[in-house]
Amino acid sequence: MPKIHSKTKVLSGRAEVIAYERDPSTFYYRELITGTKSYRTRKLTASTAEAAQLEAVDAYSALRVAPIEAHTAAATTPSTTTSARGVKKVIQDYLKHLSSQVRAKQISDGTYDVAEAVIYKLVLPFFEENRITKTSDIHIDTFQNYVVWRQSTAKGRHGVLKNGEGVTALTLSKELQQIKKWVSHYLLPHKLIKAEIATDKRFIVYPRVRAEDLLANPAINADDWENIINYVRKEWRGDAAKYRKGYWSRTMFWNWMLVSKNTGARPEELLKLRWKDIEYEDIGRFSKTAQKERIQELMSKNIPIDEDNLDELGQVSNEVAHVVLRSSKTGAPRISSCNCVYVFERWLKFQQNWSKENGYTYEVSPNSLVWECPYNQGKTLTYSRYKQLWIEIRDVIGKKLKGHVFSDEPYTIYSMRSTFIEDSLLAGKDIFLIAKAAGHDVKTLMKHYERIDPRKRSREMTSYEMGAKPKTVRRSAI
Repeated sequence: MPKIHSKTKVLSGRAEVIAYERDPSTFYYRELITGTKSYRTRKLTASTAEAAQLEAVDAYSALRVAPIEAHTAAATTPSTTTSARGVKKVIQDYLKHLSSQVRAKQISDGTYDVAEAVIYKLVLPFFEENRITKTSDIHIDTFQNYVVWRQSTAKGRHGVLKNGEGVTALTLSKELQQIKKWVSHYLLPHKLIKAEIATDKRFIVYPRVRAEDLLANPAINADDWENIINYVRKEWRGDAAKYRKGYWSRTMFWNWMLVSKNTGARPEELLKLRWKDIEYEDIGRFSKTAQKERIQELMSKNIPIDEDNLDELGQVSNEVAHVVLRSSKTGAPRISSCNCVYVFERWLKFQQNWSKENGYTYEVSPNSLVWECPYNQGKTLTYSRYKQLWIEIRDVIGKKLKGHVFSDEPYTIYSMRSTFIEDSLLAGKDIFLIAKAAGHDVKTLMKHYERIDPRKRSREMTSYEMGAKPKTVRRSAI
């Protein structure tokens, strides 16, 4: 029997998603047949562990119904075992269910925000325009026109597509995944849709995602980053803004941006960061200037110099911060090390001084959230508020930014994570180490984040060995 590479329980432990050592990128759904030692198995189309876990519901249902041979009226008519309810009420109930999962810390605020943005703000208007008022109105062709409708929503008042090309295939694919999740995780278990409709491959068809569609969240080039951070530091949250409303949130976001760019953390992961998750370590470094000064000092005092340990005279302090991050998707911990000790210390001092000046009692403990609000202790600003703060900055300074050489997409709050990854690749750091710090595998990193401009490493690309090439002689070992 093939060796199992990974195994994750799904459907409350009734089944599991597995991958074999022979091909860890291919996932399978399997469930134990009651009363036997045999399994029902189904190959999944998902390419990531998270997507495979979502697809498990489809596999569970597909193993219990016969495949549909043709598009018949029976396939589009709700089964007598399903119930019909108003779609608006169903959507509201679904969001309430997700909200309870957020409170129980089963999912993150970001996961809820994405679901609300798609299911409530997009699917509900789509249903209203297509006169779908009850769940019994949902049939196999319902979402066939979603892509066309969605592109029309990207048009402005004058009928011109925003951003030149409207909604990208990648965005559409992510929205359809949310719809599929809603159908599979809520409508199907609550018998609000027929299983043969929900599991039919024609029910939701994903658009083809091309290489250029993966250029969302582009990394920020060095010049643009300098413009952004200077504007934020000097104007957006500078001394002139000190006595205006929002000074705390602006100062918080300034420090948050620096940590985000230097750790490569997902925004949702930083929101969960606690002080106990940060550890400082002095790893030291060599300074030629410090070495020279110490040698001169010893010579001026006629102190003998140990020629065998000259390097020790050049050692200076270099503190780094080891930040424990927990995946917003799987909860798995990882460590990203960064040169942000001064940022964390400055932020903590600001928190304490600001709280005192404004009459708040701010008590920090190892379990305190790093970015928590002193006026609402135990909580941070919402993820959507972080996105608003970023857009507020970008809207003012956007025209001064050159953007990424390979992408026309605007910088997003995730661009700081992309910048960490791209800068690390350009610096020639070990790709496995980068992937480990970023919290995904090398394949995902190369697919979604590798957009290196070869001109930045032109010296390596164009270098050649000077002089005559030495002759080599080969011989066999025996």
